[in-house]
Amino acid sequence: MNLMNRSSLRLVFALGLGFAPLAQAADPVPPGIQLPTKDLEKKFFVSLVPMNPDGTVNVVVDPASAKAKKGARVLLQGRIPRSILSREQGGTGEALMAYLPGAATPAGAVVRGRALALVTRTLAGKADCRVVVVPMDGLYGPYTSLDQIEKAAPGLLADLQAGFGPAKEGATFATKGRKEALRLVGDAVSDFEGAYIKEADKRPLDKDGNPMLYKWAGARNIGE
Repeated sequence: MNLMNRSSLRLVFALGLGFAPLAQAADPVPPGIQLPTKDLEKKFFVSLVPMNPDGTVNVVVDPASAKAKKGARVLLQGRIPRSILSREQGGTGEALMAYLPGAATPAGAVVRGRALALVTRTLAGKADCRVVVVPMDGLYGPYTSLDQIEKAAPGLLADLQAGFGPAKEGATFATKGRKEALRLVGDAVSDFEGAYIKEADKRPLDKDGNPMLYKWAGARNIGE
């Protein structure tokens, strides 16, 4: 999984602060990323923002993870709005998944937290990455590293690995810190924004309902 460069990190903070990032020709968004043609709100929560002005990340709690088995420790998972791990970049084609340790929140709720770590499972050469987001008002809100949480709640790392699904032969796991977590969030948000066609991006229609052509002498050279 490719991690973002410095410009995409600036994009994340710009989006969180509500500013439109400046285009930079030296750091183009990878081309060819395709979004689904329907259910964008359901899959990517386009009406929400991925980050807040204070730099925290928003995560929508997944219904399946909110159903705890009797006697089991609840480890909620969710998706970061307006993000994508695209198939074109070796991902799943879905929104970036996040773990929410210490959260006790109903399904569908939006949790505001701090991206603290990155957990990656590699199987048959393919990496599956998930961000650990600590809810600000949760049990581990004051903690600043995954190691601190593991000391306070032994077994958390094993739970994070188990969250990827049934154990599979040959699978390996790796964890990285806050810096790498922010890089992945930045890549996923940047790729979504580059692929998402907004109303402002669409060419206006003429009186007959056809896309308007720009009246420019050189337009014929670029297919206009």
